[in-house]
This record gives sequence, structure tokens and C-alpha cells, in this order.
Amino acid sequence: MLRGCISLNKNSLSQESLSIQEFYSAIMLLWNEMDMIEEKIPEAVLETVLKLRLQTRARQFLMKLRQDFEPIRATILNRGGSSSVDTILPDLLAEETRLKSLSSHIIVHDVALSAAVQKAKARNMSKTECFICHETGHIAIHCSKKKGTTSNVSTLFCRYCKGEGHLIENCKIRPPRN
Repeated sequence: MLRGCISLNKNSLSQESLSIQEFYSAIMLLWNEMDMIEEKIPEAVLETVLKLRLQTRARQFLMKLRQDFEPIRATILNRGGSSSVDTILPDLLAEETRLKSLSSHIIVHDVALSAAVQKAKARNMSKTECFICHETGHIAIHCSKKKGTTSNVSTLFCRYCKGEGHLIENCKIRPPRN
């Protein structure tokens, strides 16, 4: 029924890893047990006591929620009025759903991003041909012949005049660029 081990003590009960609905069930169980052992309340003050109890329990419930719920807790507490747990529960369930959708969106985005990074890292370069030197195993940006670090200048190929021995940047036929 409830995840984890909860001690039903009004001072130690808090939401922790429970959902709003699970926490609501646990705290209601505690409050019902407390109601059974309470002394009889005189009828003259019964209505006032019950009204105060509902307000107090709503505040207790809000204060025992996880830190994630701080914005909605502050909103509900600032509303004032005579809120009961039953009246604030729909707002809390909606906030819980919103937080879950945000966290699942972030997780999906992170998974997609890490998959893209892994795919880029796992690229097989053995069949990739460099368009500078036409050798396989690297791309033009990593070509040592383009950088002029090779002694074999006869394999350099100009993309402008299609001549060998130089690159487009050093082509004598190509008009100068401003």
C-alpha cells in the first residue's frame, strides 16, 4: 500500500518519497486514530473546534510536504481563509503532476542528448573519405595534407583548378579575394 516504512507519529510524519495521495492517506490514518482517542468535546464549542481542527490540519499537511512543493505551499498559505485538506488537495495533485511532467521532460531531453553524443563518438571513420586527399580514415578538418604538415606535396589537390601539388587557398589561377 504505502512505499517505505512510515512511523505514524504526528511530529515525525513527512512526505519524503511518498506521492501526495500516499501521504494524504497516511496522515488521514493518523488523524483518524487521534480522533478516536480524543476526549468528548462539548456540543457548545464543537463547531468552532472542528473548524479550527480543519484549518490546523491543512497547515500541518502543507508544512510536512517536500521542498519541491514550496511555491504551491506559499500560495495556499497566503490565500488565507479557512482551507481544509480536502479543498487544497486538488491544487497539490495538479502541482505534483506538473512537477512529474517537468522532470520526465528533462530526463527525456538528457537521454536524447547523451544518445546523440554517444552516436557522434561512435562514428566509424574507416569508411569516411577525406575530400582533400581522398584517403579514408579522417575528414578534411583533420587532414594533415591540408595543414601542410606532410612532405609529400604532390598528393595535395586544388578544388579550384583541379591541379595537384597545392590547395585552393594557394591556387595561382584563382582570382584574389578581398
